[in-house]
Order: sequence, then C-alpha cells, then structure tokens
Amino acid sequence: VFVGSSSVLFWGSLSADMAPIPVLNRGFGGSVIADVVHFADRIVLPYEPSAIVLYAGDNDIAFGSSADCTLRDFEAFVEHVRAAAPATPLYFISIKPSPSRMGLWTEMSRANALIQTRAAESSAVEFIDVSDAMLDEQGQPMPELFLEDGLHLTPAGYALWASIVRPRLRKDLAF
Repeated sequence: VFVGSSSVLFWGSLSADMAPIPVLNRGFGGSVIADVVHFADRIVLPYEPSAIVLYAGDNDIAFGSSADCTLRDFEAFVEHVRAAAPATPLYFISIKPSPSRMGLWTEMSRANALIQTRAAESSAVEFIDVSDAMLDEQGQPMPELFLEDGLHLTPAGYALWASIVRPRLRKDLAF
C-alpha cells in the first residue's frame, strides 16, 4: 500500500511503475503525516499489506510544522502500524525538493535527516532517498520533473521515483 499526500494520489502510473508488485494507491491530497496516522485504520491496515510505502512530510513543513514535529508524527505512524501489523515493512520516501517550496528546503532536508536516522535504528523501517536524484549540479530541483505548479510531479518525475523505489521493493519483497 502506497499512502501519503497528493504526490502519491497523483501517481497514476503507480501500478505499472511497480509491476510485478501488486500495489494499492491510498494517497489523499493535502495530507500531513498526522492525517495518515488518523486514517490508517481505514485506508491502510484493512488491506493487510505486505509493505507500506509512505510519502508525506512535504505538507507538514509547508503548513508550519518543524522537522522535529514531522519526526514525531512519523514515529506515531510507525507505532500505530507496529501495534496492528508488527512485521509489516515500512518505507518512507524522502521529502522531495520542489521549486515552489525551496524556501523550506533547509527544514525539509532536516526532517529527512531525522527520519533517515530513525529508520536506521529499526530493522523494519526503511528510508528511500529520492531527493538527491531530483537536484541538478547547482542543488536546484530539475524543472522537467515538476508540473507548472512547481510542486507536483510530471511523468518524468514519477519515472525517476519509480527507478529508485521499484528496485528497492523488488529486492526486499522478493518480487
């Protein structure tokens, strides 16, 4: 199950991009990590997923949360899932650097680092970094990866994500 904000919701090619891994897209627009925790019992856990892939945190920081608060919400998500499905692997796709939110990138990058450290402390939580691959040599988001809004991904952006996420899932889930 892929869950999170509109970056998941709008991933229209997700099933094809992850094949042969069967996936379910449960993204919802405008969500923050606390929303995913709140709705997990309705939109994630009933499917008894073999793995959960979360993309969130982008909106958290944009809506005023700190990196530390974003980490705490991520930890709450992990705890919630662990209580219901202790053996289910969890993956966190790093917060992406987007043109419209580069003014927040320092705090987003800090949230990524905190979550990555937390994931490294757990054998069943994995951090998947997509952010470095989305930046050019000058450290700026590659414009071809983003729609005109400077926030949401183009097919090229999703193809890049797929090229990073799919091999990791195939290896770990033995597909």
